[in-house]
Amino acid sequence: MYRKIVGLAKDTLIYGFGAFANTAISVLLLPVYGRYLTHAEYGAYSVLRVSIVVLAILYDLGISSTLVRFYFDEQADEDRRRLFGTAWVFSQVVALAITAALLVLASPISALLVGEGGKPIYVQMIALQAFFATGIIVPQTLFRARRQPWRFSAFSFANVIVMIATTTYFVVFMKMGLTGALLGMLVSAFVFYVASLPITLANLKVTVWKAKLGEILAFSLPLVPHALAGWVLNFADRLLLRRFVSLADIGVYSYGYNIGMIMSLLVLATQKSWPQFVFSSHSEMEESSAKTLFSRTATYYWIFLCIAALAVAVFAPELLALVAGGAYASAAPVVPVISMAYLFLGLYTVVGVGIGIMKKSKLYFLATGTGAAANISVNLLLIPRLGIVGAAVATVAAYAIMTAVILVLSQRLYYISYETVRMAVAFLLALAAFYASTLIDAGPLATVALKLSVVLAYMIALVVSGVVKRAEIARVRKLVFGEAG
Repeated sequence: MYRKIVGLAKDTLIYGFGAFANTAISVLLLPVYGRYLTHAEYGAYSVLRVSIVVLAILYDLGISSTLVRFYFDEQADEDRRRLFGTAWVFSQVVALAITAALLVLASPISALLVGEGGKPIYVQMIALQAFFATGIIVPQTLFRARRQPWRFSAFSFANVIVMIATTTYFVVFMKMGLTGALLGMLVSAFVFYVASLPITLANLKVTVWKAKLGEILAFSLPLVPHALAGWVLNFADRLLLRRFVSLADIGVYSYGYNIGMIMSLLVLATQKSWPQFVFSSHSEMEESSAKTLFSRTATYYWIFLCIAALAVAVFAPELLALVAGGAYASAAPVVPVISMAYLFLGLYTVVGVGIGIMKKSKLYFLATGTGAAANISVNLLLIPRLGIVGAAVATVAAYAIMTAVILVLSQRLYYISYETVRMAVAFLLALAAFYASTLIDAGPLATVALKLSVVLAYMIALVVSGVVKRAEIARVRKLVFGEAG
């Protein structure tokens, strides 16, 4: 069991490298945006990027997630090539149709999203960028299905390096402001669309396997409402804030949100490695052993997330000062709340095991749909009262509700006895540690030292309280360093 957990951790670490590459767009470019875009421009940029995510969902139609599931059902290499070829052809046709419509309707859509200052070119650029971004879906999905995390991460990292370079060029050197930020993304997406074509075409057969396409869509289309609900959970706050606060305030909120998104490194990496881990373990192990494995893995993952969320929350002011100087100090209250939101999103990732194993993909929407409805409701309730902090709190509430729903649904299909006491104690200790950090009042260097002490004290408390057992640490250490037979 521990060997499988360590294997998952290694794959997740490598996928995390790729996740870092994707998150780097939001994080590493923050100093550029902070110095070369006004708060209002960054707010508009955030709203437009939200729209790109919606387009990515519509262009993909849940097919990329479905391909990993169907890949293991096909044994012959030729059938796998036909499978990927069918998915690629269908997704390209859909993407072309949507892009054409957006190019025509760019003017009213831009005005709706950004207001009177919205230009049609904004929507046209994000539509084309979303289309070209589909070019890397097939190679990345192939790498995931074949359990080649290094290739996946290298591909992702190269993509983001190009995007950072092009965006920096247009924003910093050409001084094109918001237009430059969008143009940088578009040029990068086009470059990688062209570069990925040889890899794509070499690993698939351009065809339409009608029977298999029907199976793919039967599984993938129910994931689209789920993905759209996920979009509401992640991004609708920016659009709702647009009704109550200025674009400048949205810029501040988005800045703090992106710092809190450091937690997404762990969550996104696990989302990439978890399905292969679950499906392979389910097929290779006795059911009782597999369930024990899933339970123990969820415990370790939750503890690790608690440590990471605490660190990000405690050092929020320092992270903002490091990245943006004093320009976005007012975003500090947002960061700890968003870190907690991603803590629950991480738990959501690993407690829905039964839905995937039993192929009940339609149930995902019940969870995300409930979370999305809660998100909108709480946002409308809290934003008028608390402003941007209210939007952050709504995100936590929505993710917590979504996780509770997915857990209940999954347990009815495939019951797993989770270690709820250990997980609850880990969470409560993290809350106590964060509260302790808010009481620190010292000079800059002393504050950093004391905050480090708080995080270390939390980790020690996990061991002393028995949440993390010394025997488990020793066992994992032996496996990691190759001392176990």
